[in-house]
Amino acid sequence: MKQVCVVLMLAGLCCGCAEEEFLSCEEEVPVIVRAAIAESETRANPLSDTQSTQTAFNSGDVLMISDDGSAFLDFTLTDGEWQSSGSYLTWDNMAFYAYYPQSAQYHLYDLVTKQTLKDDFLSADYMRWSKTYTSIPSDFTVDIEMARQTARVRVKVSINDQTGTNPYVNDYHIYSPHVAIRHGVPIGSTAKVSPYVEENGDGDTEYYTALVIPYSDDDTTADFEDEYFLDFDVCDTYNGSTRTTTVYYKGIPELKAGYTYTVNVTINI
Repeated sequence: MKQVCVVLMLAGLCCGCAEEEFLSCEEEVPVIVRAAIAESETRANPLSDTQSTQTAFNSGDVLMISDDGSAFLDFTLTDGEWQSSGSYLTWDNMAFYAYYPQSAQYHLYDLVTKQTLKDDFLSADYMRWSKTYTSIPSDFTVDIEMARQTARVRVKVSINDQTGTNPYVNDYHIYSPHVAIRHGVPIGSTAKVSPYVEENGDGDTEYYTALVIPYSDDDTTADFEDEYFLDFDVCDTYNGSTRTTTVYYKGIPELKAGYTYTVNVTINI
């Protein structure tokens, strides 16, 4: 039987009324929305590597925003401004809530485990925010700083062909520490994610990339040392037929929300 050796390296990179004289309590003042990613986050666009695009939303992105925590309105980034679809928010309650993407919910998020398509991958980029104001800002603007609830894992695979059997990766998975988030807390067992394939300029695979739910505050690396983190199906040609060897890596490292982790895997075969 042929021996398969895996070498893996992990690197973490640090994703009422106010008392102003001009405002009457009988007036309904529409809320102006200004939104960005919190500066502490390492990414905004999950497919971006540059800081400017990692901390900015894309045109057409939709934020769900509420002024009472129950009924959310959709705001779309259009020509640099967040525009609602007809209705508007008011300053009646002074408390605001937001989440992204539109397909999620503020208190509930189930991890998208099939991220192979770009739209599905982007839909896994879960963020939320809340703030209670003590007074109405003079420009009536709610400044939203969305906080990422997922971590990004990027895996780069190199195969060292020592036998001349032309090995290649045929299938691949990245495992998430948890499968869901409830009220801001990661919960549930590990989840097997089919990642998105990032290609380089030549059309070759550069990274296998997944957005995963990170450790909760109570988790330790010991909780995940026996859990799968990565698996790959490596195929090669042996005696005229295709042979598949499944390679596993155990032990999910500590993953934090908003961070990107780059994993370099070398498979000697």
